[in-house]
Amino acid sequence: MANNWAIIIGINQYEHHPERQLNYAVPDAQLIYEFLSTQAGFAPDQIRLCLGETEYRTSPTYPTYATLIKLLNRDLDPSRIGPVDRLWFFFAGHGVSQNGRDYLLTADSLLEDIELKIALPIDEVIASLRRHQTADIVLVLDNCRQLQGSRTLISAEVGKQTVELAQSRGITTIFACDYGQYSYELDSVKQGAFTYALVEGLKHHTLPDQLEQYLRRRVAELNQRRDQVPRIRVEPASKALQPLLPNAVTAADITVLVNRATKAELEEDFETAKQLWWEIIEAAQSRDRIREARSAIDRVDRKIARLRNNYSVGTNPPQPEQSQPLIAPLPAELTISPFISSNDDLSSERFGANYYTKLRDLLKAGNWKKADRETANRMCEVIDRQKEGWFREEDIQMFPCQDLLNIDRLWVKYSDGKFGFSVQKRIYLECGGKPDGKYPGKDIWERFGDRLGWIRNGRWIYYEDVISNTSAVTGHLPLLRVFDFVVGGSWGLFSRIEACKL
Repeated sequence: MANNWAIIIGINQYEHHPERQLNYAVPDAQLIYEFLSTQAGFAPDQIRLCLGETEYRTSPTYPTYATLIKLLNRDLDPSRIGPVDRLWFFFAGHGVSQNGRDYLLTADSLLEDIELKIALPIDEVIASLRRHQTADIVLVLDNCRQLQGSRTLISAEVGKQTVELAQSRGITTIFACDYGQYSYELDSVKQGAFTYALVEGLKHHTLPDQLEQYLRRRVAELNQRRDQVPRIRVEPASKALQPLLPNAVTAADITVLVNRATKAELEEDFETAKQLWWEIIEAAQSRDRIREARSAIDRVDRKIARLRNNYSVGTNPPQPEQSQPLIAPLPAELTISPFISSNDDLSSERFGANYYTKLRDLLKAGNWKKADRETANRMCEVIDRQKEGWFREEDIQMFPCQDLLNIDRLWVKYSDGKFGFSVQKRIYLECGGKPDGKYPGKDIWERFGDRLGWIRNGRWIYYEDVISNTSAVTGHLPLLRVFDFVVGGSWGLFSRIEACKL
């Protein structure tokens, strides 16, 4: 079961600013909570609902500055809740930008003479969320809130800094409105127009571009054509083809994915087609759809094989014409040539043949970071550690040699010798390390980290800063970071590689 978490905040009443009160931020937070907990695969006890209204003031999640900082930095710390699959942060209330820095106003925020005394910086929110290094993070901001006809705007241009930070940290953002616009509250539905439309829209579409189209149309209808244009920014761009909430995928989503996969295949954009078919396998609940997708992947593989066989060794085959971007431009590494030998051993000692098919396909597509996570997931499954999501030293020393060899061969082959465990071991030895399973000492370990690009400007990088294209230095991947344990660079792993004679 997916480990999904959410922080949901709605603030109607501001203790020090009664003139800033809102009507429907609290109902909006409750509406989001209900949807995530009943239809999107979020366990109710893994959602922190923070309601800013007098009747909730004694609640342990009443959204003061201190409470929200505690939630972000302690209660939802990775060491407490483990590897998170999906993390949503929803805020309905007031926001403000000051000196180029964006803030969320908490229930106890204090502004005096346009100077902020207490407020929650969005950059700190983003930094806290991104401590969950492998999570898919969505930041939903329904601020710049005003009642229809009101002109008591306290926030201007909120979002510019947020957009830049979210983009750099690989966080998807959903904004209730564009720069300088209001996010209206509606007495007619007793909700904010955006949140009402968002929950309504997610019941129809979880694909980012389809949802954004729905939001823009529906919010305009609710506001009677007043200017409020929601925006969705998907980060990284490679996730533009993926549903925002896999557990809430609709039949309409699946139909769109099938149509896009079929179109990509007809245009001989085979790697995009396979990526889309894999998304369908992960999201579809219909066995017929899953069978259709698996059949399509086999068909695409046969087409790639036929194209490859049409050219002799040394011939430069024409590249398939790339289709126009379906949602947003995909990274260049997703469009590499498909003319690669498919004679790969995909077997697992425990699970049998074809266990590493998806890993092979991700590596062929040049989707390095997703391949890194797939490798970690499969390795955890092989040693029955998928629930924990991390490895112990004794697990590494018992890892099957057949699996380790096949994983390494796939990485080395499809990166043209640039990535792989055996590549990392060679560099480790060159740095003075020994494959004896013992910590080599700070100097050697930092020299190794620097050679692999894991240390920049004297500091170890975050997982989201991993370079996921072939411009990375040799040995940069796989990293396989689970919790704070770097499996790809584990001295214990190098001793296992030595024992398996890779």
